[in-house]
Amino acid sequence: MKLDPDIPIVQNEAAIMTTLAAELFLKRLAEQSQKICKKRGKNTIRYEDVADARSNDPSLAFLKTIIP
Repeated sequence: MKLDPDIPIVQNEAAIMTTLAAELFLKRLAEQSQKICKKRGKNTIRYEDVADARSNDPSLAFLKTIIP
């Protein structure tokens, strides 16, 4: 956020909240990917597991261009 020249100052609280939101998002995606991985009888999450987790959750539709 500080790298953007249009944003002169970022409060600590805003940076903390952005970090927390990113952590929660990644945790959810990882948990969903792990469930798919376990259903397939594997122990290692692969790209296909993440892609299936994305396609099974409508709220992750914005990731379609990144994770088809």
